[in-house]
Parts: sequence; C-alpha cells; structure tokens
Amino acid sequence: MPPHERAQQSTAEAPPARPTPFGIASVVAGFLLVLAGPVVLALVSLPQLAPTFGPAPLTFIKPDRIGYPDDGNSLLLMLGVLVLPAGGFSLAYLSAGGRVRRWIAGFCVVFFAIQTVVLAAAVLWITGTGLGANALVRLSSDYDTGLVTSPVALLFCLAAAAIMFVLARRTSFDAQSEEYFGEGDAVVRVRPLPLAVHTLWLLLAVALCAAVVYLPLLAVERAELLDAATTPGMTPGVGMTAAWPGYPGGDFAVARGTYAVTLGIIAGAVLSSLIKKVLYRTLLRHSIGGLVSDAVGNRWRGLQNFAHYPIAVAGGTAAGAVLLLFPTEEFGYSSDTAVAVFAGITAALVVLGVFMLSSVWKSGDDPLVDAALQQAKVADLHGSFAVPERRRRGRTRPRRPGHAKK
Repeated sequence: MPPHERAQQSTAEAPPARPTPFGIASVVAGFLLVLAGPVVLALVSLPQLAPTFGPAPLTFIKPDRIGYPDDGNSLLLMLGVLVLPAGGFSLAYLSAGGRVRRWIAGFCVVFFAIQTVVLAAAVLWITGTGLGANALVRLSSDYDTGLVTSPVALLFCLAAAAIMFVLARRTSFDAQSEEYFGEGDAVVRVRPLPLAVHTLWLLLAVALCAAVVYLPLLAVERAELLDAATTPGMTPGVGMTAAWPGYPGGDFAVARGTYAVTLGIIAGAVLSSLIKKVLYRTLLRHSIGGLVSDAVGNRWRGLQNFAHYPIAVAGGTAAGAVLLLFPTEEFGYSSDTAVAVFAGITAALVVLGVFMLSSVWKSGDDPLVDAALQQAKVADLHGSFAVPERRRRGRTRPRRPGHAKK
C-alpha cells in the first residue's frame, strides 16, 4: 500500500513500534528512569549551588574554592544528563501503544526542555561566581568541558522526543512504524506546518539565541555598576556579596558561547526548513515530481538527508560572529578579522544550503509532503548513511497533476 494511502488510515490503534511482553511495566519503569534524571542532578549539584545565592536577586556570595574538593562522581553526571533520560524515554516509548507513545513524547519534550534550561542556567550561574564549571558537581578541572556541554547532551534527548512527537502528530509514521522499525527505513507523508506557525518557531529560536548573547551583557553592566557603587576598587573576598556575574570570562564565556552557537544551529535548521517550504511553494513548485536519471536520483536520495545541514551550521557560525561583536569582557585583541571570517563562512554555507534545498526534488520524493526516514546502524557508520536498499533502484515518479510545465 502506498504511503499516502496508509496515511489516510486511522492511527489511533496503531500497533506498538516494537512490541514487548512487559507492556505497562516497561512504560512505568521508563517513566521512573526519566524522572530520576533531574533528581540525580539535583543531589550532586545543589550542595554547591545553594551556598552561592546572595540575599538579593542576581547577587552571589563569593564561594571558597577550598570548600569544593574534587570528590564528585562523573558517572552520576552521565546518568543524569544522558543515560537516565535517553534510556527511560526509549524504554517507555517503544513499549507503549500509539496514543500513549504520543503522550509520552509530548511529556518528555516539555520535561527535557525545562531540565535543559535549568541545567544551563546552573552552569552559567556557578561559572559567573568565579568557580570553574567542574565545581558544579565537585569534579576536577579536567571535566570543565564536559560540564559546560552537559545541557547539550540533554538537548539530544529533547530532540529525540520532539522528533517522535512531531512524527506522530504530523506524519503517517504511526501507521508505518512497524515498517520503519522492521526494515530500518520508510518514506512517510507529512502534513506541513503552516507558514505563519513555522515563522513563529524561527522567531522563537532567534530570540532565545539573542537572549543568551545579550542578557549576560546586561548582567555584566549591572554588576560593574553595583560593584563600583559599593566597593570601589575592591574585589570582594570570600563570603562577601557581589553582583552576578562577578567573573564574566573563563568558563562563563565558554558556556555562553556554547549555548549561543547551539541555539544558532537550531535556528538555522528551522530557517532551512522554512526556505525549502517557500521555494517549493513558489519558484520550484513545477519541479516536484520531475523525471530524473537513475544516477541523479540515487545521488540525491543519499544527499537529501543532509540538505538542511549547511544552513543549520551557518546559524552557528553567524552566532559565533555576533558573540565576537559583543564579548562579555575585553580580550585584548581586535576581532574584526575573525568576524569577517565567520561572516564569509556563513554566506558560503547559506549558498550551499540553498543549492541543496533547490535540488532535493531530484531524489524522487515530494519535498513538501514526503519525509525519508532511516535508522542508524550501531557500529556501522557507512550503513547508517548509505542509500536504503529499497530506494536504490532509481525509481522515478511521474509529475503530479497540476505541475506540468507549460
């Protein structure tokens, strides 16, 4: 049965993506694992965070570095940001039926989003007090990078839940889940997001990125004004109250940059999807369903999954350029050359991205309503990105009615 016919079937009673003999028990166990994630993070971080909060909003009590020995457990951090949320969501989702799967994915989208924001805020707070990111869970300085990027790990869990939620709500994935999990690939029919809603999502992503870039600047200005008014020329000692952030460099600047670039990549991905939608509703609407050779079709069937990458990465490089224009402290060198390099890379990636987006119709799939899904293969990088066997024969599709060139 063709995908568009299967999409018309009711998916309310869709079979489990991967049937399990344990059913409800597996779903409950998965939920408990998901809920355990923030509990673990709270237990390992609150003892360090709580003593730093000052009596007034956005003030901190300068911590004693000696009071934070390196006796933490990195395994607990890994459990809290990746193993428990990812494992719990996977267990609950794969063990549930159609409607419950949607509810699980929707809940995890909200839950992981809140958890990611709170963890990122905790990293920014602790580094703004002058401590390294490692102090958050009492690890050695070797774990600074891991602590700074830990919210990004949670973001992957959020992305997984969001993808499954969207697939269930706006595509024929539920009706084809057995095909996807059984064969490893499927082409599902998509109900495109309205342009207005799509644009709002883009504006939200850009606004979040701008907030991470600019709000710390306001906090730094406020901290400088308050410090100048209370203790001119003095650096607060241990136990003294100061305006946050008291130390905008070091791990604080690294965390701010990491989160801004990550949000820039997300904004770029949303923009790329929006550009594709606009292109194939206007300039390229007559290209949909055009005949191509087997060689061209096979090539673009392998490349279409990467079509959004260039503009997504361009969003990250653009955020990097903006960060260089608005640093939280003086670094002692001119960043004009770096800004020009990042801007040039951004422009080149956008051009490449538009070219790829304008060519994906050559894969034989409808760029607006078809989505090709493919499972990754563990320990097989080539197999994960190879053109699926069932689509390698170079099939072409006739033009849809109304798309013939005049």
